[in-house]
Amino acid sequence: MAWESVKKHTRRLSDGMQFFRSPTKAIPPPVETDPHAPITMTLADVNVQFDESGVWTAVDRRDHAKMEAEIAELGEKARLLDGENQVLKFKLNVVMDMLAGAKLDVLKLQQELYIRKSGAK
Repeated sequence: MAWESVKKHTRRLSDGMQFFRSPTKAIPPPVETDPHAPITMTLADVNVQFDESGVWTAVDRRDHAKMEAEIAELGEKARLLDGENQVLKFKLNVVMDMLAGAKLDVLKLQQELYIRKSGAK
């Protein structure tokens, strides 16, 4: 109910606004494309195309080999980083265990100190 009231009394930013093109800028010509043409683009000097099966493929065979080599290199790098991540997680767990042990030692010493102080009074 309250939300409807807010929506009723709030107008959109674009309501009533008119957008004008700068008089110094030329109007770009309309782009006419074939709606059935495959989507192509250039990524890092490699021309790729989105095919009917939903996969990006290289247009040129040499580019395809270059992409496969880069994919293999990135896969190896990801594998190495995953291994490094596992080692760092293990080290973090060891440090957390050490910290928990140190905290327990401090608590035990504080308890002993409290007992000695209260017994001396």
